[in-house]
Amino acid sequence: MNVADLHALLVAAKHFADAAGNSQASKTKLTEVCEALEPFRSLDISAFVSFLRQAEEYQRTGVLPVASKAKGRSPAKAKPSMSTEEKAQQVENLVKQLQDLYGVVHEETVGYGAIDDICEAVDRLNVPEVKKVAQGFGIKLASKATKKDGVEQIRRKLTEQKGSAQRIQPISEKTPTATAESDARETVSS
Repeated sequence: MNVADLHALLVAAKHFADAAGNSQASKTKLTEVCEALEPFRSLDISAFVSFLRQAEEYQRTGVLPVASKAKGRSPAKAKPSMSTEEKAQQVENLVKQLQDLYGVVHEETVGYGAIDDICEAVDRLNVPEVKKVAQGFGIKLASKATKKDGVEQIRRKLTEQKGSAQRIQPISEKTPTATAESDARETVSS
């Protein structure tokens, strides 16, 4: 699913609102949302969700979150070094982003691309910073752990959270047949 699908859904809702005789204010708001989504139509929905999270964090903190690797950049340009405070803030922001993602990664609207994006951001840190991020995210690493080990442990924790939520079937969805079969198995084994 991409943003174009979401855009099409909102355009249909706009037409429905017009036919239902909704207020001009609600029609205007739907039109504005459709126009705002236009530049993002080609984005995958998970990439768009990641973008919205970054925008929300920037609005909340005033700090631009670490973006994914830009393609086509010249490797010859040296990045200006960050101060100790800026590095600590970056680590803190990544821990917060990981915790936020962990809380919603099980949702269908969050794809594995969001996990890849945050892991790429962590991978850009040095080894001590990766260890701090992992520790802040509740992962204990061995003292000799590499940066790769830290990033993989973070990826594993997020992926397991996403996967476990998809494997869990709520109890209310058990069918009477499945319950009768399990009761019959218990009787036979007794």
